[in-house]
Amino acid sequence: MSESVAHARQTIQRLAAIPEAPMRRRVFYKHLLRHGLDEACVFVDTLVRDTLHKKKPAVESYEALLNPDVIVETVGSERLDMMGARSREIECYASVLWLLAPAQRSDGEEVALKTLLHRDIRELTLGHRRSLARKARGDELDKLLSDPDPIVIGHLLANPAMTEQQVIALSARRPTVSTALEVVMDTGWIRRYRVKTALAQNPYLTATRATVLLPLLHRRDIRSIAQDQTLSVDVRECAQHLGAMWNENERHE
Repeated sequence: MSESVAHARQTIQRLAAIPEAPMRRRVFYKHLLRHGLDEACVFVDTLVRDTLHKKKPAVESYEALLNPDVIVETVGSERLDMMGARSREIECYASVLWLLAPAQRSDGEEVALKTLLHRDIRELTLGHRRSLARKARGDELDKLLSDPDPIVIGHLLANPAMTEQQVIALSARRPTVSTALEVVMDTGWIRRYRVKTALAQNPYLTATRATVLLPLLHRRDIRSIAQDQTLSVDVRECAQHLGAMWNENERHE
């Protein structure tokens, strides 16, 4: 297995050297599809474990892979199921955890969208709010952070007036809807550690998206999430398993 891990790390190094995230994703998906099951499982297992332990090439590669829906669409559920079964057989448990994320379908709590809007913008049309989000400043921008519309959120995140503190506030907002939070994950803001943490700790982000963030977090935050009763069982259990892997790694060092 050590030779397979060494080969996986070489592949991760090559992956991290690719400058553009879309190309990085394409190469990753091709690797899962073109190689044997064992090699694919060890590759994912090594990527998740090395990300958990903050090895730079793994973190840079992993950050491009935070949308489980795209993974299912590209790799296919049949292949992913086969990888999941084989990962259990060869005890690649970090791979198992990563593969469970696309299978989870937690819709979270339903909320009335209109009630999420700040009272001062409830009478604005959706088109007006979308237009406003591109150029809003100050209090106007802060009020739009409450908007559950993904396009409004996308325009806000691209707005040059947007600050990291405002993105953190958006990521931590409760109540909200997962689709609004997922927009943050699909932008460059996800590289900010406090943004990742706020999203992972938000119970309104579906377990499908929250669990893939966990290997990128520090140990203290993973422990906190494992004990947070406001989060779903899937997210807490994933955090518990990752914490156990960290301890297991220390015993073998």
